[in-house]
Amino acid sequence: YVEDGRYSIDNNVQENAIRPFCVGRRNWLFADTVAGANASANLYSLLQTCQVNGIDGYRYLRALFVALPKAQTADDYAALLPWRIDLAA
Repeated sequence: YVEDGRYSIDNNVQENAIRPFCVGRRNWLFADTVAGANASANLYSLLQTCQVNGIDGYRYLRALFVALPKAQTADDYAALLPWRIDLAA
């Protein structure tokens, strides 16, 4: 930051971004099975993807759970990605 004024003096933004992950890490110690831990990690990744794309995670999950049973092809599943799903439906 001394040589380039565009850089921040601290890394508070980055630390705040990973804080939920670090807090959740304590809870993951109690995952009973590997499958349960994988499911938790997948759900967390999906919700973080929503957050990065500016999508409300709750609305996304509601739309996903309605549309998921109707999906049959790879294109149907691709349409359920957070940045492609129709949240109004």
